[in-house]
Amino acid sequence: MDKKIQLLLNTAHIIAEEGMQKLTMDYVAKKSNLTKGGVLYHFDSKDTLLVQMNEYVIEQFNEVLEKHLDKLSGAY
Repeated sequence: MDKKIQLLLNTAHIIAEEGMQKLTMDYVAKKSNLTKGGVLYHFDSKDTLLVQMNEYVIEQFNEVLEKHLDKLSGAY
């Protein structure tokens, strides 16, 4: 799995399991077995990380939704 995607998923996991107050770039790095610099290589700020995490989650949801809609027949 792409390291950037793994960071996004780890961020979502931290928020879901431990709450937004626990989310720091250092903590994302620790949970991802990277240095803080490694996280900052992909995301220049926590705001950027959060925006891209939300975009990724929405994109994944839309893909799943499209697959289910494609299986439907007739009027919705």
